[in-house]
Amino acid sequence: METINQQIASDELSLLYFYTNWHLPSKQILEEQLTLQNNDFKIIPVNADQQHELVSRFKIIGIPSFLVFQNGEIVIRHSGMPEESTVLPWLKKEAENAKLKNEQSDNEL
Repeated sequence: METINQQIASDELSLLYFYTNWHLPSKQILEEQLTLQNNDFKIIPVNADQQHELVSRFKIIGIPSFLVFQNGEIVIRHSGMPEESTVLPWLKKEAENAKLKNEQSDNEL
């Protein structure tokens, strides 16, 4: 199994999703929406209560938090609860924007 460092270093988009079991809305997002099949990014759920090192490393101050990585760099960062019905569409839109930005950078080289 790949480590988190290997997963976020990939040129594919990876989502670190920080949640807790005691924060019901963040747990519901994980269970209901983020586990749905998608081809836009790899989802890496992180239980903030159990992964203190990652919480500290990425300076997580709010639950839920979403960090999207590409090539080891954070391309999207969002803390707090978006409207539940818009989480997956919002993430897909942001992922597409990140892909376009990366493609433009590659074309400029």
